[in-house]
Amino acid sequence: MKNKVNFNWKLLLGIIILIGIIIYREHFLIFWNQYKCMIAKITLLFILIYPFKIGRDIYSVFWGINKNGSVYSLFGIFQIADRDARSLFGIMIYQQADWNACQILGISIYQRGGRNVWQLLGVSIYKKADEHTLQGFGVSCYQYAEKYSHHAVGLSIYQYGCKYVGTYVGMSIYQYSQKNTWQSFGLSIYQCAINECFTGFGINIVQISKINSQQYCSFSIYQSAMRLKANYSFSLVRKGSHISDDFSKSLMTIETE
Repeated sequence: MKNKVNFNWKLLLGIIILIGIIIYREHFLIFWNQYKCMIAKITLLFILIYPFKIGRDIYSVFWGINKNGSVYSLFGIFQIADRDARSLFGIMIYQQADWNACQILGISIYQRGGRNVWQLLGVSIYKKADEHTLQGFGVSCYQYAEKYSHHAVGLSIYQYGCKYVGTYVGMSIYQYSQKNTWQSFGLSIYQCAINECFTGFGINIVQISKINSQQYCSFSIYQSAMRLKANYSFSLVRKGSHISDDFSKSLMTIETE
């Protein structure tokens, strides 16, 4: 039976360096006093650039690549993680995670997550997730989610969600969902859903749904669905087979069979 021996070369190297410093401590002190400013700068640069791995996760200032765990960065620029990729501040050029891709504050150019992708505050160019996408406060140019796509406050240019798309306070240019879309307190340019569209307390230019379309305290240019419902609203053109107007008016109503 053969014995397996594991030799710790890193520990041996550390012991040799320590012994060398003790033996040549006078020379080391002279070298340190002469070049301590440069050494401090190199050390600081090393700490800023190098991603440190603790356990299964990587902690860094700017970037990190981890195929076995998560990546956490203070000022994120580039992140690839097998689990979560999270950044606190910065300009995120590329962020990809098999689980969640997140940025608290900053500018995000590309975010891709196997589960959820979100940005709390800032500008997001491209977000795509297999489950949910979220833009908290700011500008979102492109959001794609297999389940839910949310934009809380700000400007949303393009939102797509298979189940649900929602913009709550702000302006939405284009919303599309295979089930439901939601716009409240703001301006919606184009809303399209297979199941239901809803606009509340705002202005809606075009709202198209195959089944239900609802408005509450809103102004709409064009509203089309099989069942239309308006409360305290005004529309220029409404088109549908079942139209319900509660304290609402429309300039033109087109009833279909």
